[in-house]
Amino acid sequence: MSAKSKLILQLALNQEINEYNNFSDDDEDSLTYATLTPVPIPVEMQAQDSRNVRNSTDGSNYLRVINPNSSQKEIPDKSSIITSKEPFSDEKPLNEGIPYAEPSSSYVESDTRIDVEDGNFGFTDSYEPSSDDEESSESEELTREPRRERDLEVDSNGGKLTQENAELRRESDSDVDINAAEPVQENATEKLTRKRKRDPNSWKRNVQKNLRLEGKQYYTQKGKLKGAKSVKDIVCRCHYKCQQYFTKEQREEILSNFLELKSQELKWNFIIKHVSCIPKKRCYSDNNDRRSKTFVYHLTSNQAFRQVCQKKFLATLNISSRTVRTAVSKSSETGIIQPDLRGKKSPPQKKPENVKNVIREHIKSIPVVSSHYCRTTTKRNYLPPNLSEKRLYEDYKLFCEDRDVVPEKFSFYRNVFVTEFNLGFHHPKKDQCDLCTKFSSLEEQEKFPLQEEYDLHLIRKQEARDHKKEDKERSKVNNSFASYTMDMEKVLVTPSLNVGKLYYAQKLKTYNFTVYNLATSEATNYMWHEGVGTKGSSEIATCLWHVLQNLDPSVKDIIFYSDTASGQNRNCINAAMFLKAVSELPVEVVNQKFMESGHSEMECDSVHSSIETRGNKVDIFTPEGWYATARTAKIKKPFYKVVELNFDQFLNFKKFSSLVIKNRNKNEKGETANWLKMKWIQYRKADPTRIFYKDQLSNPEFQSILIKKISTRAASGLKVNVERLYKEPLCIEKRKLRSLLQLCSSLCIPSAYHAFYENLRSAEEVPPSHSDDEDTN
Repeated sequence: MSAKSKLILQLALNQEINEYNNFSDDDEDSLTYATLTPVPIPVEMQAQDSRNVRNSTDGSNYLRVINPNSSQKEIPDKSSIITSKEPFSDEKPLNEGIPYAEPSSSYVESDTRIDVEDGNFGFTDSYEPSSDDEESSESEELTREPRRERDLEVDSNGGKLTQENAELRRESDSDVDINAAEPVQENATEKLTRKRKRDPNSWKRNVQKNLRLEGKQYYTQKGKLKGAKSVKDIVCRCHYKCQQYFTKEQREEILSNFLELKSQELKWNFIIKHVSCIPKKRCYSDNNDRRSKTFVYHLTSNQAFRQVCQKKFLATLNISSRTVRTAVSKSSETGIIQPDLRGKKSPPQKKPENVKNVIREHIKSIPVVSSHYCRTTTKRNYLPPNLSEKRLYEDYKLFCEDRDVVPEKFSFYRNVFVTEFNLGFHHPKKDQCDLCTKFSSLEEQEKFPLQEEYDLHLIRKQEARDHKKEDKERSKVNNSFASYTMDMEKVLVTPSLNVGKLYYAQKLKTYNFTVYNLATSEATNYMWHEGVGTKGSSEIATCLWHVLQNLDPSVKDIIFYSDTASGQNRNCINAAMFLKAVSELPVEVVNQKFMESGHSEMECDSVHSSIETRGNKVDIFTPEGWYATARTAKIKKPFYKVVELNFDQFLNFKKFSSLVIKNRNKNEKGETANWLKMKWIQYRKADPTRIFYKDQLSNPEFQSILIKKISTRAASGLKVNVERLYKEPLCIEKRKLRSLLQLCSSLCIPSAYHAFYENLRSAEEVPPSHSDDEDTN
């Protein structure tokens, strides 16, 4: 051994490594540093002469090794990082808390042969402990998870699976439900789109990847079962005394820590930190040997960084030498690990943003409407129901022709539509109750504060259904009793055609208020358009006044069931109208009962569904078309009845209410009367100056509100005439009328219907309707 090598292997019994002692110029010239990867200081050399270690400016340690053919470089030592959780400093001894090593130990070359040609390594290994560690060709996309308490193992009985393994196989072969509920609790800033969110971690292929990285039993792509990783038992008699320093329990702990690293990059980093690549020290043959580097392996035991042989290292981690070679090749000269690029190749022909912008512009140019029932609880908007993705694409091609742009393929157009927009085509409807959905999604401990509210909610829901069922049966056998349901249909737009230009035009609104007789199954639809009225409370009260005026004189008691929309059904304007009805008309008692919010399914819904389904099959150019559609929507008797309303038929019950009802918030007990909590309101001919109500249908007694302090004046005030609500037709927005007239000029609307649109009045700004469609309690 040369003097230069002896300098590195010189042993000493110092307990601490002090600052670097300067060598002479001759010594300095004779020493160089490793050129490839950091070389950790083995425990055998931590107690040697301090001249073997020098301190850098940042406190890191560098180990001197001999390589006469390489340039002089400094390599950080990692032993301080592994042997202590605190960063190494000049004041802290490197070997603190570490037992002294045997003085006979030294760096010894392993059997690994390394060839370097254009940056490629060629190896000849004497030990291959496992072939299951071949690098997979699939991309790894993993997250850190706690290690499972026990691993699945292959039954040693002839390779058969245990019952537990058989269950694992069935689970892994079963289809993964990617249509499960969205994760996903989505935060307030996350953008919702039409396309469901994918969950790659639930894919069967990725599940097997995760099992493989965790060292657990898994199945390959060909269905071959691979066993769980465990420490290989080998008999090691090397001079590193691996058998003495590393017990089986310690090796299992090292393997466990290694398998907890869920990404391939972390595993490579672990290997690089424990494997050093140093220059070859000697050559035993005169022939040119391609091997130029040597791997030096280390493991950590009792916070000591010890050198081990190749067999012990590979058997402990249950990997092959190919895995080590791959990890070393991934390390750059600066020590940065190259990321695993498998499965992360970017598209060769990525579409530019200006192409997507044209598609976005086209989709945004189509008017949308919000949900009819759930405006406050959903972010999805809706396109006209007669549209589809294919129809949109056909119109998109015409859109591109007008702008001299080459249209993209349908698949690309659809991808933008479903991933960037939250738009639907079907009719907006309310499927589930908000409170029930919220309660069912809570954990058991979170349900306790809402349990009482939820129980009362279910009780009120069932009470309303039971009352409606009983009143329906009663009205069939009692001629003096009548029961109705009532509801406002979603806005019907006019014209309703399958014409591309129509998608971008603003349309005229048509309203339909339906009253359904539970005893006879007769439905009356009160219909008008926005040119003659809005959908405010006075319009609804006018429709109900018409129902009461046309009642059979034998009916003395009547009940109206509705949802809890305060703008349409549960308000003082309707109350004033009902008080006037019991004062002037033959009916003696009028009742309003309200369904529980979220569970307001009624017979009116089937009427609206029939009208909308029929309307999708015909072209409708004016509101008259919707009136005709409603009349013919039902093919069996009794047919739907339609009452067309004009502006001069609506009565101003809002003003009438302000004249006759002076007290609306205090009951006769002096308590606050909460209209939003009322479930049953009753109006009596015997006492027309009071409003009777219940907060729950099952309550035994009514509470009452005295509308005026002087009851005689209040009763006389109910018999005054109600003024007309409008003196002339209403104006629509000027921009909307311009859009409709453009449809007429382009003959999208036939000339026979032009007169209707030309007679409409317009204004710059039209005040919105104050009706509240929300179903609230």
